[in-house]
Amino acid sequence: MRNTNSPLNQDEHHFSDKTITVLSKYIRQELAPDDEDDILPLSAIEDVVKLLASRVNYGIESSLARTPAALCVWRWELEQEYLGFLPKVSREKVDTRRADRIQVS
Repeated sequence: MRNTNSPLNQDEHHFSDKTITVLSKYIRQELAPDDEDDILPLSAIEDVVKLLASRVNYGIESSLARTPAALCVWRWELEQEYLGFLPKVSREKVDTRRADRIQVS
């Protein structure tokens, strides 16, 4: 049985609904925890995230009015052509989760 209280599982989706800036800061902190901003600029991370992924709303969207944030379910989705970069087990999980999100939305 999967332990949902594990720090890894809690962090697994911690950044999935975040804006590009918040996600990039999280990635920079993971890659360069000593605040070496000049070595790994936030703008470079943002550019790579935008290249590899897109932010998709699986919640409700309305063209008539601004949709309340509580009705939006944002997730970063790795572009299909980059799925091959992931290990097979991870790729299968990504495909399954994406299919589930599409079905629910």
